[in-house]
Amino acid sequence: MFIFISAPNDKSEKIKITCSPTDDIKELRDIISKEFGCKEYPPERQRLLFGGKQLENGHTLFHYNIKHNSVVLLIRKQKIETSGETESAVLSVDIPVKAEKKVNSQVSEHEISNYPIETKSTSVMDDLNNFEQEEEYFCTLCENKKKKCKHCGCNICGGKDDDEHTIVCDECQYYFHFYCLSPQITELPNEEWYCQDCKHKNVGVVLAGQSLDLENSKKSKMPSATQKKKWGGGMACVGLSKKCEIVEPDYFGPIPGVPVGSLWKYRIFCSESGVHRPPVAGIAGKASIGSVSIVLSGGYPEDTDNGDEFYYTGSGGRDLKTGNKRVAVQSFDQELTKTNEALARTCDAEVNAKKGAEARNWKNSMPVRVCRSSKLMKHNPKYAPEEGIRYDGIYKLVKYWPERGASGFKVWRYLMRRDDPEPAPWTSEGKKRIKELGIKMIVGDDDEVSKKRTLDSDDDKGVKSKKAKKDNKYKISANLKKFIEDDKDNQRAWTTVLESKFENHTELIEIISEREFKCPVCFGLVVQPITTNCTHNVCLECLTRSISIMGHKCPECRTEFPTNFRLKPNQKLIKALHEVIPTYDL
Repeated sequence: MFIFISAPNDKSEKIKITCSPTDDIKELRDIISKEFGCKEYPPERQRLLFGGKQLENGHTLFHYNIKHNSVVLLIRKQKIETSGETESAVLSVDIPVKAEKKVNSQVSEHEISNYPIETKSTSVMDDLNNFEQEEEYFCTLCENKKKKCKHCGCNICGGKDDDEHTIVCDECQYYFHFYCLSPQITELPNEEWYCQDCKHKNVGVVLAGQSLDLENSKKSKMPSATQKKKWGGGMACVGLSKKCEIVEPDYFGPIPGVPVGSLWKYRIFCSESGVHRPPVAGIAGKASIGSVSIVLSGGYPEDTDNGDEFYYTGSGGRDLKTGNKRVAVQSFDQELTKTNEALARTCDAEVNAKKGAEARNWKNSMPVRVCRSSKLMKHNPKYAPEEGIRYDGIYKLVKYWPERGASGFKVWRYLMRRDDPEPAPWTSEGKKRIKELGIKMIVGDDDEVSKKRTLDSDDDKGVKSKKAKKDNKYKISANLKKFIEDDKDNQRAWTTVLESKFENHTELIEIISEREFKCPVCFGLVVQPITTNCTHNVCLECLTRSISIMGHKCPECRTEFPTNFRLKPNQKLIKALHEVIPTYDL
């Protein structure tokens, strides 16, 4: 996962670092020291704060509930000089004393005898008399009658006697007898005292001079607190920051703008691209429709990977609910239901839940997107990526059947074969194409500060880096240029798109679908787009609904347009979008 380190006194503002929930705070300090500089921020001078707590060595990021994209505050501790000169300098500091009025030492005896001493003593006596004559407290409940009252007497028994053995709560100001309390007290305490109703419990409260006790916290009792395995770097349960809008979730075939060899650091980023949407499950699809994608992670010992052809094992047969486990040994038979049935439905044959089936013509089977995870390095390292998860193209199901697995329980087996015109990423042609397309590992979107830091660092490198970046810009096709020129109503939007920085076709699609041609009503890529007079684009269905509620106004800028405005889709824009996204308007 990624977290940000913010140093208020540092010009860099925020630095993005990679870590895991199981990392110790001491390891985090070492990483920060390397990023910010050992001289400026050595580990022993780092004060790390998160969620109002000071991070201490010996605990993990999980203990402090630090998650993906969390911001940790970094403060540099000041050095404390302990030399003799410093101590003497501190001790020799003059303490300012309030100046008193000077009295003339040469005072005559006549002036002393005439000094008004009696007046001063008289005023003091008057104050004492006034204090003694202060009005007695009047209780509105008992009217100071000689009867029990819990308002002006003991708050427990109501008695008004035995003042010597009565204590007052410093919070509610009610009276209590020593012997009425539970437990009883024998003498007045030297510090503040509170009754049972006003007393604050110190459970979970860090008092002055104490440190945070994480050993007895709720987090320390969870299994994740003692695990050393990183389990995906804390990214398995992170929510989506964006959603693929260019195709439906049940779309079969390659995702436009995602070439073979695309690489993501974490599964969640692959899910955002639409290639394989489930962040944890290995099979994506529905039993009634079919499977659209799968991920190879080497979860079963029966799995065999030969590159262009591999044997895949279905899901299920493991008890993960007991103890909230991530993995477990197989303890019962797998069934051809849910995702297992979804994968079997892609075969060019009738679904057979007992014996399985073989495709009449495997090339006529439904296309399934296949991704390989770096976890395959343990079992089949030849075709596995070194890091992250990689899209390897379209595969089709040849046959499926049940058999007894290594654990002794029944598993469902699938034979998948590659059928994709793009070269495989492990071949020499595939590696050459990846280099030509400039495909890099996707590590997620940085925040605005991190993007600003990247741009500033590029500017500092000089003219050469700018020229190299300009040459790497993706060149659009001649057909797309022609469609853009024909779409006169959206010249402002297309100019913004072409002036943006995109190094490949995927980034071009992101700019079009997530920024310039995003419907202001449904926040998705415009469908049957209507271009208004103010050059904004809205879905036909969304604009119709908006007019029925708001009248003839643009949902984006509230500009009014004529009542006879025709709701006719912009066919020129549709052609341009179809050229960029082949699956558009299907």
